[in-house]
Amino acid sequence: MKSMLKLSFNLFALLIIQTHPAAAQVSAMSEKKLARDVIAKYLNVEDSHIGRAISRATEDINQSLEPRLWVGENNLSEDGEIVFEKEKHAAHELEKILFGCRAQQDILLAIRRLISADSILALTALQEARAVCSTSECQELIDQAISEIDKAENKLAKEQYTSVIESYKKAWSNAQEAMEEELESVGEGLNARSGIPTKYVVEQNYPNPFNPSTTIRYTLPEMSHVTLKLYNLLGQEIKTLVNQVQDAGYKSITFEISGLSTGIYYYRLEAKNFVETKKLIIAK
Repeated sequence: MKSMLKLSFNLFALLIIQTHPAAAQVSAMSEKKLARDVIAKYLNVEDSHIGRAISRATEDINQSLEPRLWVGENNLSEDGEIVFEKEKHAAHELEKILFGCRAQQDILLAIRRLISADSILALTALQEARAVCSTSECQELIDQAISEIDKAENKLAKEQYTSVIESYKKAWSNAQEAMEEELESVGEGLNARSGIPTKYVVEQNYPNPFNPSTTIRYTLPEMSHVTLKLYNLLGQEIKTLVNQVQDAGYKSITFEISGLSTGIYYYRLEAKNFVETKKLIIAK
């Protein structure tokens, strides 16, 4: 039986690669929904033990998909740990009925979908943290996140499913802490500076994700005409935050969301030959 399940793991991985040749085409949210759909057909089976376990797992997955917990398809709000906890509960319920029932292949597939979703969430958070990390404290947290991801992969090989999800939760939390540490250090550094900066810089907005307001800081080494604009994921201009000539120095702008929906946006700063774009996230 174990060898059959290991074969299923390989077939599942092959299926994902063939169906989704680019990782970006797979989203954490869609993986969770697919996991729920796989087991939904067993909700009304005659075996009440299986039916109850499937029902509890489905409820946990539905709760993990609550909009307040999500910012886009692959990012979570500040309450994101709830998503991982619900996934652990769901996986635990499914593990209890994994062996000895006719639905075991579908149950295994659902568990793998849940783990796939949680790995995407952890890796996305890690990627975003590494993009902004510059302090030793931030790097230490990133190293901890990488260590937890390695643990998750080792636990998966041992079929310790709930422990796998726990490690991905810790990795996600470490990445979130790393971003918070970096953004706090950026804010403190800018407050402590004086004089004229030597280069153009646009910092990551803080806080991020945010609601209802956030601050973007940037530096100008010389007098420049500055434009700072907000765009949606389609590249459509949403709002102009700055459009004026400014003296050299350390600048910042705080703005509040007004009429903007939850999700991912981009802000772009242009000053003379300097152009840089960064991502910001509006949370509920």
